[in-house]
Amino acid sequence: MDLGDIQGARAAQERTLKIEEDTYGPDHPEVARTLNNLGNALMGLGDIQGARAAQERALKIKEVTYGPDHPEVAKTLKNLGNTLKDLGDTQAARTATIRSHAIFVATLGEEHPLTSIAAQQLSDLDK
Repeated sequence: MDLGDIQGARAAQERTLKIEEDTYGPDHPEVARTLNNLGNALMGLGDIQGARAAQERALKIKEVTYGPDHPEVAKTLKNLGNTLKDLGDTQAARTATIRSHAIFVATLGEEHPLTSIAAQQLSDLDK
């Protein structure tokens, strides 16, 4: 998103979210995927509170849909950890990131790129 049209991305994700909610209902996994993407766009625009709300909603949907220890849950926890860090809530960021990393290790293994990203994110919280 760094080189793209973040405002356009936000608008596209908001349109997609409306269509998916109308088509699938508010708690469908596709809605959660779009909420996670919308959260990323909002972060890029500096709307950290909006990003947090979108990511927390996505997390709830994914936990119900996939269970608490699924890689899809971990992906959203990883993003939420970054958002919480930017909000200055280091403890909550650490909690989300530790959980994300643990899920990735258990489901994808130590060598998976997502596991490495979560480990680096956790290391960055220690700085």
